[in-house]
Amino acid sequence: MLSGQNTAYLMERGMGMLQRIQFIGNNYQIIHAPSEVPEEITKVSVYLHEGVGAYTERFVPRWKTANCAVAGPYWIDTTFANKGIGVRSICRTLGIDPADVMAFGDNYNDVSMLDIVGTPYIMDGSAAPLREKYPQHTPARRMYCGNS
Repeated sequence: MLSGQNTAYLMERGMGMLQRIQFIGNNYQIIHAPSEVPEEITKVSVYLHEGVGAYTERFVPRWKTANCAVAGPYWIDTTFANKGIGVRSICRTLGIDPADVMAFGDNYNDVSMLDIVGTPYIMDGSAAPLREKYPQHTPARRMYCGNS
């Protein structure tokens, strides 16, 4: 899947990717070749219907300069940015030292963010290597706003 600013461009190969994108609710368009994308590509995602487990060690370290990260049980993403870049930018804009920031993550795509903040937390259900790397854990809880 190739992503632009507002649209995901799919080169459907079966294996459930189209149904997954429809379930998530992304705005998408089916293409047959990357040359059909009419806008700048901001992210390249690979959907692995059997899960990323067998591919993580092979691809993520090799594509680190492309901000490659596991983005869920079935996705490997590469982008021009990452969450760490985003946190640094917000901190710089607000005049906050990243050492004074707390962040919560649940997957490998959160590592760049968790590595730069002073208080990183990882969700209890995250992969074992992440729970080992970040000693502060927390259970996942849904947060609601409003009067309920």
